[in-house]
Amino acid sequence: MSKSNRKLEWYLLAVFLVFCCSCRQVSSFDFIFEPTWNPEDFCFYEEIEKGGVLTGNFHVLDPEDSHIDVELYRVPPQGPPELKWEWRAVQRGRISYKAEEGGSYKVCFRAGDITTSRLVSYVAKTGFEGTVEVEAMNALQVGQIEKTYEGLTSLQRELDSALASQYYLRTRLMRHEQTVMATNRAVLVFLLLKTLFVACLVAVKLYFVKRLFDDPKRVRMRV
Repeated sequence: MSKSNRKLEWYLLAVFLVFCCSCRQVSSFDFIFEPTWNPEDFCFYEEIEKGGVLTGNFHVLDPEDSHIDVELYRVPPQGPPELKWEWRAVQRGRISYKAEEGGSYKVCFRAGDITTSRLVSYVAKTGFEGTVEVEAMNALQVGQIEKTYEGLTSLQRELDSALASQYYLRTRLMRHEQTVMATNRAVLVFLLLKTLFVACLVAVKLYFVKRLFDDPKRVRMRV
């Protein structure tokens, strides 16, 4: 492994640790556009102070060649939302907006008329320029969301395989246990019936022997 790759890995690890430390301030969403004539927009609201910065990354994960529209609005207490930023027909990108006015803002994702489902990942962070969290979010490359998704997908496949193997082994063990218990029950029933049969046979023999010795005439006749 080259030094540049090691530096990149340590840098990504540092960014991840920063995210973990400030996880309460980071918003992460995964949502799906269903194939309808006019699918509903997905909008996410953020409270930003004056001079604050909204940074984020978005990516259409599946299918990979799909595109969406992204819009950023300021939501005033009264009146219609004000469009501040937009991006048309994109697959992935980065949002970076410095609020000139404090208040509520919303980021809306629109897919238009689609025939297949679209899975979108969106990660956002609010803060001020120069803070560790915002700089860490800005340092993220757009393609890293895709790499993270691929890694999580691979991990999910491995977990599904492990769960399937565990289910198979558990089912096999249960079937063997049921077979052993059924065999034990059959053996016990057979032994019980055999014991009853032998007991009945002994009782019949004792009855006839006793009857034979109770009648002296039969004993003489046989002698």
